[in-house]
Amino acid sequence: MISPPPSPVAPVPARRLVIIALWLLAATAGAYHLFLQLRTIPLDEPMGMWETNYVSIAQHWPQGYQWGNFVAGHDNYGPGYPLFCRPFIHFIPDIYQAHRIANLAALLAACGVLWRILRAHRCAPVIAAAATATFYALHEGSYSVQARPDFLVALEMLVLFALGQPSALARRGPVVSALLLGACAVAAYLTKPYAAFAWGVVPGYLVVTGQWRRALVVGGLSGAVLAAGVGLYAAFNPYYFFETFTAHLAHTDPDRAWFLSQARDFILLTGGLIVLAIAGALARGKNRPADEPGDARYWGVAVLIAIVALVAGPGWHLGAYLTYHFHLLLPPLVVFAALACARPASPAPPPVPWRELALAANLVGLVLLAPPPPAPDPGWAELTADVRGQPGRIVADFILEPVSRQRADVVMLGMGTTAFALAEPLAVKDDAPVTVRARRECEAYEAELKARISAGGLPAALYLEYSPMRNPQDPTRWDLVPRGGLTYLLADIVSHYTVARSFKIHPYQFATNLPRWESANRETQVFKLVLKPNP
Repeated sequence: MISPPPSPVAPVPARRLVIIALWLLAATAGAYHLFLQLRTIPLDEPMGMWETNYVSIAQHWPQGYQWGNFVAGHDNYGPGYPLFCRPFIHFIPDIYQAHRIANLAALLAACGVLWRILRAHRCAPVIAAAATATFYALHEGSYSVQARPDFLVALEMLVLFALGQPSALARRGPVVSALLLGACAVAAYLTKPYAAFAWGVVPGYLVVTGQWRRALVVGGLSGAVLAAGVGLYAAFNPYYFFETFTAHLAHTDPDRAWFLSQARDFILLTGGLIVLAIAGALARGKNRPADEPGDARYWGVAVLIAIVALVAGPGWHLGAYLTYHFHLLLPPLVVFAALACARPASPAPPPVPWRELALAANLVGLVLLAPPPPAPDPGWAELTADVRGQPGRIVADFILEPVSRQRADVVMLGMGTTAFALAEPLAVKDDAPVTVRARRECEAYEAELKARISAGGLPAALYLEYSPMRNPQDPTRWDLVPRGGLTYLLADIVSHYTVARSFKIHPYQFATNLPRWESANRETQVFKLVLKPNP
């Protein structure tokens, strides 16, 4: 008896395998970067100057912060981020952990807004998950959850972008939309002034698409709310515009190599999104779906406006690495790229799911380039033990701020941005009343700090931070440069000291002006100087 041939087994469609792989990659990238953040929150050492700076702001809030205390409460941006962190600081005893948890909450909220935008546009769950995981991994892997306003800005700008969608304007009406847009723009502007870019995209899109009347109503009314809100705050804050505009312009130093390196790395980190965005733009240029309310075109125009803005200014500025790209360009890029997956040009899916493959490749790259997890730093442990055990009064750079709060006889050489605060009034050339007032406060601060350093005799020890910097004349050589920026205040006494020992420490996500694959491996040194023995 001849048995019948076995029934052929239907092969699993390649598309299904790719979708399963995309789910796994989105989960892997999201889980790993969340793991990095959760491991980062309890770290003892500061991750950068901004962490100690916002500790200082928290200690001076609200009496000193930007209300006439230029140095002690100095902040280059505005009250948005410190105000956002106040509830977390109130309920969480450790001030560093409070800031880091606040940042995690802001980033997760931004991801929630992004997910809602994508699902509202009928993006498949797997596409929305992959796009959201990409957005999350790009932010977290670049500057972690250290105390900085960047994640809050990402949330605020996403909300502004979403409020400006044509479907949102049609649903709420131009007047209500304008009022809501203006109120959110005030919050964004007072967190970081350039965050108002997302507000400007809305009337910009309306003008580009010829909707002049709506642009006048929405742009004019929301702009009036923005101007009134910022003007009201600045009227009670003598230093707001000085800190956020005048001083920033005085330090502007465009750099072509910096611009090109950031553009290169952004393309590397978002290559899959860029491929999808270009393909989506080309497809819609030929045949835009009839049921599309204009939102996809809005996000595409926002991408183009962001590119123009980066080329015109922020892309050249020596600020935090890729931060402007992640705030201005990434939100519209990730939404527009995901919409290219949501509405393919042809009714039948392509035989090769190249859109899903592009997202998968992007996620693979982010996982491969992700920073390693934080680990206990023996150098920091040794430094902490030495500071605790050092008898007598000591002077320390701002990186030792967490340790300094454990003993009363420590004089801190300022906080994270103290050196910038003292230099800014001198960098500004005009003699406007606010500039003169800031200079006087800086002179008084320096005099008071020098008096505290020498009060009761010479300190028993100095702990000064020096970081390796590449020599500008000889790129093969590295020099140790004082990082705190206030060692000049020790010029009268430093000759009485000698180096006793040094500590090499590796704060996690230490440098914000570096690519993600370098930022978790940076080294700095703290030198302990003690009094020379009497001859």
